[in-house]
Amino acid sequence: MLKNTSDYKNIHTFNYAISNIDGDIDFLIDPSSSGSSKITSKNNNSKVKVKNYRFLKKNIILKNLLEVKIDVEGHEEIVLDEILNTFNMDAINSIYIEIENKSEVLEKFKKKLINFSLIYLSVNSKRCDCHFLKKQV
Repeated sequence: MLKNTSDYKNIHTFNYAISNIDGDIDFLIDPSSSGSSKITSKNNNSKVKVKNYRFLKKNIILKNLLEVKIDVEGHEEIVLDEILNTFNMDAINSIYIEIENKSEVLEKFKKKLINFSLIYLSVNSKRCDCHFLKKQV
């Protein structure tokens, strides 16, 4: 991520995962596919440093509306909750989130993001890519 964002002065990266705890957590690094790596207590082969909403609140200074992207292989709800615990919904312009392809999972996220409209949905056999945009009043 550092390499991809190095030309942008308004993007700051931190080498932490976001979760609902502050410390270290078990992590599985899948050698066959980085897209399958995830926080898990089973078959883990690594530890990663995680931070909770207090870190976000302390380290993110809002000058503009937030554009949020969440792609965390099964930890989406916890990350979203930490973001929503940190920032007023008015501070967020849009949220792009990759979730499991199950209708009940999508409905759960729609309820959490009631102040947002689902403007983009792409579905394949395993996942849904969703883009929520803040509703204009």
